[in-house]
Amino acid sequence: MMSSTRIYKADETYLPADVYNTLPCVNLAKVDEEEQKWAAARSALLQTISDYGLEDVFSLHLLHRHYDLPANHAMVYEQSPYPPSDDLPFFEICRPRCIQNLEAARKPRGKFFFYRQDTETMSAYEYTTELGPDITSTAYESFINDFCRELLKLKVENVFALSLSSPSENSRILYETEVPAYKATLRLEKADWVPDGFSTDWVSSTGEMGGVYPRCVPKGASKPADKHSRRRNSEHHRTEYIGPTDSTSVGVIWDGKILDNDSVAYSVLLKARELIIH
Repeated sequence: MMSSTRIYKADETYLPADVYNTLPCVNLAKVDEEEQKWAAARSALLQTISDYGLEDVFSLHLLHRHYDLPANHAMVYEQSPYPPSDDLPFFEICRPRCIQNLEAARKPRGKFFFYRQDTETMSAYEYTTELGPDITSTAYESFINDFCRELLKLKVENVFALSLSSPSENSRILYETEVPAYKATLRLEKADWVPDGFSTDWVSSTGEMGGVYPRCVPKGASKPADKHSRRRNSEHHRTEYIGPTDSTSVGVIWDGKILDNDSVAYSVLLKARELIIH
């Protein structure tokens, strides 16, 4: 039950794996139905972000996970170290990292935050190595409290999460593919070999709320056009790697098809693998 006096705050401490593993998985067969069902709540939450003028800092995310997480691990995003070019789109990977190893390096920041009932906080459930604003600071305290109250009032705390917009994602539309062998996901900037999908992250047009637009749609766009996750025959798109560990001999399977070693897709996905296993 929502307290009228409680101040809801953001929490970036590592989420226990047993709590992470209770987060919902996307039911791809019901994506369109669910999107219509929660459209009004989505608009209201985006309005809260807009009211604070924080469209460049926060977006709204579909609360979901792809895999179960091993104990003492956290899901962490890392950006590609390669400069984007015509032949190499921007990409980032998300993979389970041992918390003990993370504590020996620079601590990742929270990337996605959900309402955690047992602590009554907006708790990070996935993290990023990219630098960004400290949303646990007093500068965002009022917004976090109001956003959480709206989330609970609308009874969508098990549907939506708060997303921290990384600087690298500005003006980018990212598409998601699973890499099951490593319990990883790969998010790619749109390229001609990357198929379309459905939205899992939304921003409002800056200064306007006449429409709700998926993440990174340019100002002036009149309808949704993005998609962070993707679907294929009620399955997530998948990337698989076969053969020896020698990078010159690895085969890459994209949605069940072996890629030509000379293709752009092969080159990109091989670089992503190097980042995943490093």
